[in-house]
Amino acid sequence: AQAAPSARKQVDWVRLGGCLALTAVYFMAMEPLGRLLPNTGVGFLLSSIPYGVALSWLFVHDIDRHKWMLIAASSVLTPLLVWAVFAYVFKITLP
Repeated sequence: AQAAPSARKQVDWVRLGGCLALTAVYFMAMEPLGRLLPNTGVGFLLSSIPYGVALSWLFVHDIDRHKWMLIAASSVLTPLLVWAVFAYVFKITLP
């Protein structure tokens, strides 16, 4: 049996560049936002929520109202859950 020829995939440079740029902005924004209320995780929350929305907008295709609702819910609930686990389970504050 012959191995299937390797399929070369095209790189989506817009999404790759957008992801890298958004990630850089996310990390740069976290610390200044964290100074608003130090050692509370506000910087993490205030930067993670728009980061989740922006990444979803970048990668999700054919966004309709239902998808926007899921994106909004997951972009808010996921950082809140991560923050709560770090704060209350591990007793670690985020920036």
